[in-house]
Amino acid sequence: MRVLSPLALIIGGIVLSSACSSDGPTENPNIVRIVAIQGADTMDVGAFGPLQLSAFGLNANRVEVPPHTFSFTWRSLDPGVATVITGGFVTVSRNGIARIIAQVGSAADTVVLQVQQRATRITFAQDTAVALTSGATRLSGDVLPDDTLTINAFRADANGNPMASAGGGDIAWSSGSTQLAILPIGGTDSARIIGSSSGSGTLTASIGGLASATLPFFIVDQYAVVRMFKPSVPGGTTQLTPATVTIPAGAAVVFRSADQDLHAAVSTDRAMGNGAHQGTVGS
Repeated sequence: MRVLSPLALIIGGIVLSSACSSDGPTENPNIVRIVAIQGADTMDVGAFGPLQLSAFGLNANRVEVPPHTFSFTWRSLDPGVATVITGGFVTVSRNGIARIIAQVGSAADTVVLQVQQRATRITFAQDTAVALTSGATRLSGDVLPDDTLTINAFRADANGNPMASAGGGDIAWSSGSTQLAILPIGGTDSARIIGSSSGSGTLTASIGGLASATLPFFIVDQYAVVRMFKPSVPGGTTQLTPATVTIPAGAAVVFRSADQDLHAAVSTDRAMGNGAHQGTVGS
């Protein structure tokens, strides 16, 4: 049996509204006069599974009424931010404030949810990262010299909704390798990498223990970038820039997409994705 002080109802850190209706004393203990909601007051967009609020009713003496003797009606005053169904299950869809009401007859209570977006996923723009050793040579075929030194990461909530850089905290970069130096680029979800000696390993990006992703890397003494352009006509050949470049043994050739349409197709083919190759590349 629950008995609450008539001075205040404070449940789960939420101060309940003094506007909860009460019709005055009654001799029937099963008539609900006050409804009190308990539960969290914040929720994340894209949280795994809905938040469940619970409520109970009190009679005029502020004693809990047996829950099997009545049922609640739940509704949201802000359905664009959050919706609620029977049982108090709340699902949120975007940032904002959502007011959720539990009601029995004329007795009701409202809880205010602060809905916020939180990053739970990290993805990368590339399949593999290529770092240069200090003082390494960039070959003549390197059309964008700094391209593979920059690692671009993207964050999203659990629903896959993209988030702005640094939304919910900065990305923490690590590699577990003493051969690789990582230089975060302030105000972005990107970093620059440079190696001290040839090798390979895994680069990790994480956000406050909520999201984490890994990216393979290798460190080379010299490399060349070959840009790939989609065919200009249906059924045409993929164009490479430069059309011909000689790669010395031991150097890396990095295939990079020159347009978004081609990128998805190239990145799914690990043999043609970022990697180390030897020999001559022609048109």
